[in-house]
Amino acid sequence: MITPMANEWYRKTTWSDADRDDFEAHLKRSRGAANKSLYLLIQAEHLQDASPPLYREALALLERALTEWRYDSQRAVAFLRKAQCLLETEGFDAAIPFYRQSLEFEKQYTTTRTIAWREFPWQIVKHRRTDLYEEALKWLDIERVAYPIDRYCMSTVCAIVWMHQGDPVNAKAVAATALKAAEIAFSGLRYHPNHGLVGDIEPWAKAELERILSA
Repeated sequence: MITPMANEWYRKTTWSDADRDDFEAHLKRSRGAANKSLYLLIQAEHLQDASPPLYREALALLERALTEWRYDSQRAVAFLRKAQCLLETEGFDAAIPFYRQSLEFEKQYTTTRTIAWREFPWQIVKHRRTDLYEEALKWLDIERVAYPIDRYCMSTVCAIVWMHQGDPVNAKAVAATALKAAEIAFSGLRYHPNHGLVGDIEPWAKAELERILSA
């Protein structure tokens, strides 16, 4: 098991030649495909979340985790991260197949859990892909709802899809649920009071929910 430390070699938020060389030297000395794959995934995540984000550098590491140091139980995470990076660099259409692959691998390796179950449907409705609305509902999973952000995302997706399908009664009910979830200010966790909260509502989502409720 890897113990997180702030200055670990696989948690860099810059990617200069020196950073890359240092990472590669440590990666070479690490043992086993599982560890190498995990180091690549963690480093890719930190580059993805850097300021400014280093999406293309992250994508290069993710590709290595999926090919050079493939470890199947970690592929769901790698595919989700790849989808997220492609979403930002090439658009939603490029990300779609990798969201799907992430979710399919979760079916095979049930000990691995990502947020793809709510993020992919969210992106479907955000991008108004009405041709994928039925698929959006398919991936939602009530058993995965643990935090306000989960309930908010799932309820928002359902509200938009059901309204589009001509079911305003249920659409309004879950739209109200989504807004209530967004108002929750305490996670219920003593040491992580802000974990899993919604925070700021994206303007497009707020507009959609208000439109549904006023219909």
